[in-house]
Amino acid sequence: MAAAGSFTFEGKEFPLFTEKQLEGINRESLKQRGLNLRDHVGQDRLPPMPRQPEALVSWILQTQDILTGGGGAGGGGGSSRPVSSHPQAHYGGDEIPDDLSEAQQAYVDAKMASE
Repeated sequence: MAAAGSFTFEGKEFPLFTEKQLEGINRESLKQRGLNLRDHVGQDRLPPMPRQPEALVSWILQTQDILTGGGGAGGGGGSSRPVSSHPQAHYGGDEIPDDLSEAQQAYVDAKMASE
């Protein structure tokens, strides 16, 4: 299966997958795609990776969106700061930075609404 494109984050190129592509692969391949992202970016810089396939698809899509700056393929910075926008994970539950991208803010809003 061909990826929808690719993006580079901190010097490593990753395939950019669509929701349809991720939903169409087996559980082990889906898990491997998530682990590849998590292991390169850093477990401490991302929200926890879920185990359930449906949640993992969403996590991969959200992670891709965060790493590409919400602008699709070709993005990705070289910052070593946490890329997660989960406020309790990296901001101690205090204030959320004002400089979040639109995608990061959407993630924070969705996460806070689900808690």
